[in-house]
Amino acid sequence: MPPTVAQIAASLAAKTDADRLFREGDPVGVWLDSPRPVRRLGLRLEAGRAPYAWADGLDAVLLHRPFGLWPARLPDGLGVLAYHRALDERFAVGHNPALARELGLEPEAEPLMRGGNVVGLVGALPAPLTAADVLGRVADVLGGVEETAGAGGADAGGAVEVSRVALVGAMTEALVEAAAERGVGVYVTGQVRRPGVAPAEAAGVLVAAVGQERAERWGLRHLGRLVAARWPDVDVVDAGGEGRG
Repeated sequence: MPPTVAQIAASLAAKTDADRLFREGDPVGVWLDSPRPVRRLGLRLEAGRAPYAWADGLDAVLLHRPFGLWPARLPDGLGVLAYHRALDERFAVGHNPALARELGLEPEAEPLMRGGNVVGLVGALPAPLTAADVLGRVADVLGGVEETAGAGGADAGGAVEVSRVALVGAMTEALVEAAAERGVGVYVTGQVRRPGVAPAEAAGVLVAAVGQERAERWGLRHLGRLVAARWPDVDVVDAGGEGRG
């Protein structure tokens, strides 16, 4: 039997750390409840402006940013799930073991920390690859690489073999140095931040910035895959929607 949005939210609760990450105005799970069975679930970064033509034919939508959504303009009975902070913390570029494994990495036990918070991981490759091959794998999985830096740039550093890759949700001097000390050759993040460029160049680390929207879209797709794995008869579709960069 197809699930309701409440049942989908309950299934995802542990994976999204819903109890810890809930806060008023930014819930993790049901944003707009509905008893309708969900046979077709749309994935979308944000609602955009009404009228919501993208909602036609959907039973529910899973949004990354539900803010500004006008429920009265949605089709009757459409359920809405929202994962904002949870997606950013769990399923973007950072401490994301699922993404690491899709990239062919085995996450190491010790995370990368900033100010007492976990912000990234180091993953080991089963066999060394060139930095260029790692960049190609990152582009394939995440849909592209927006910018590279450090290690003299992608052209100069692409032939260097690496055995460890970092996925980090920030780029500071201290984080780049900590990654380099652990043997990281490619540092994957959302955006290039200038304070981290010089230490990356000095350590021979190639930085690959994928862009915020690519990371968010990977997170949306991953949540959709979790739903489809639990309920194979639910049709999970891309409902479009542009991000903010």
